[in-house]
Amino acid sequence: VSGNPEIVPDTSKDARYIIDDQMRLSEIAVPMMHEGRAIGVIDSEHSQANFYTERHVQILSMLASIASNKIIQSRAFASLDDHMKSLQLQQHELIVKNAELEVVNTQLDEIIYSITHDFRSPVMAALGFVDMLNTRPEALNRSLPMLKLSLSKRSEEHTSELQSPCNLVCRLLLEK
Repeated sequence: VSGNPEIVPDTSKDARYIIDDQMRLSEIAVPMMHEGRAIGVIDSEHSQANFYTERHVQILSMLASIASNKIIQSRAFASLDDHMKSLQLQQHELIVKNAELEVVNTQLDEIIYSITHDFRSPVMAALGFVDMLNTRPEALNRSLPMLKLSLSKRSEEHTSELQSPCNLVCRLLLEK
């Protein structure tokens, strides 16, 4: 394709001519160009030799220009539509992720509240034991095992409470 319109006045004398449904004696081909590249061709044939003129070239060149612009415009709209669908899918995925993160955030808030609230009790108990030991050191042998048991129970409770939300956070962070 040369990129230029071409008239074949007598197809019977042109080796490039390919018969479609029947032999025709003249043909015109006008490329549809965009940015120096042919994106299509307007092709017409006629049964009479020497039928096409420069006026036909002018008319078909205008049509080719309009058609190529419409083709490019159509491709741009299709590309824009594909991009819009992709963005909508990404938006939906972000909405889902955001909802999951809000759930995790709520769970983390609950855990932080629980930890601060529940750790206050053993700390206060430990401070009470320290005060008691300052005033009655002989109570050490009896009180120390109780303090150890209380702190151990609290530690186990918080470990199990943290396990599920931590797994969820890790899963969300490892996903795309």
